[in-house]
Amino acid sequence: MKDVIQKVIGKFNAHTVLHFFWIVELYYLGINILLQLLQSSMPKSVIPKAVDEINIYILNFFAEYSEFVFLLGVIMFLCGLAFEFIRHIPVFRKYKLILHYMDYGLHGGLWLMLIGFTYFISAKFAYLYFLWPMAAWLLSQIWGKISSFINKV
Repeated sequence: MKDVIQKVIGKFNAHTVLHFFWIVELYYLGINILLQLLQSSMPKSVIPKAVDEINIYILNFFAEYSEFVFLLGVIMFLCGLAFEFIRHIPVFRKYKLILHYMDYGLHGGLWLMLIGFTYFISAKFAYLYFLWPMAAWLLSQIWGKISSFINKV
């Protein structure tokens, strides 16, 4: 089991760890919304008290830090825009680490904003939470059509 965990964790890097956190958050919040819906139709809670207390703690953690995570994402994105120019300074072009990671603020910032925004959606729109992936897909399709139309013109 230890080998399996090390293999999985070993695949994470600076670019994929935020993807993983977002996927965990997405599922965790979705499960909580569905549990709330199910519990409202049940006469008695089936969730053990200890599990419920831990769950409340985690949800409070999301509530407390989601705005900060979103703000941190905005700040990282702005830093990424500024620091991207370092990659184009001739003396730094020979360093693979700089070439590979100087734009991390752009990538990491967007993912941090998505992590913060996901909690916002779940807190504000609860049962509509499951519709936002479809809405995001639809918007991406519309954006693609607009982009291809603009490129043809």
